[in-house]
Amino acid sequence: MLIWLLTFSLNTYAATAGSLKTTLPTVQVLKRAVVEDRLENLPSVLMEARLESRLPAGYEFTDIDKGSIYDVLGFKVGDILMEINGEKVDSSLKAAQLIVALKTETRFNVKIKRGTKVSSLAYRIED
Repeated sequence: MLIWLLTFSLNTYAATAGSLKTTLPTVQVLKRAVVEDRLENLPSVLMEARLESRLPAGYEFTDIDKGSIYDVLGFKVGDILMEINGEKVDSSLKAAQLIVALKTETRFNVKIKRGTKVSSLAYRIED
């Protein structure tokens, strides 16, 4: 209930503060079973998206398979993956390793650049 109120409050604040360019992230809730299923093996995770270097900013998604962990997390073609849990994404392998490491997390944050806007995405994994 508290998280819903916080999310509602943040969304309401963001909607009424039209002159602000950044807003606090809404926490997206993911089911643990879905995350574990999508992260079952690293080779598969590596094949489900194509990333191209846009260093020093990060790695750009140039292709994302429907139903992949990248799709479930809401990434879109053209997004630049900059950080996961504060760790800079400086190789496509590191991006995949950081994504696979999320299997054991209960909360995590991702920093992306979509178009000209840099956003922080917050996630919570529940049973």
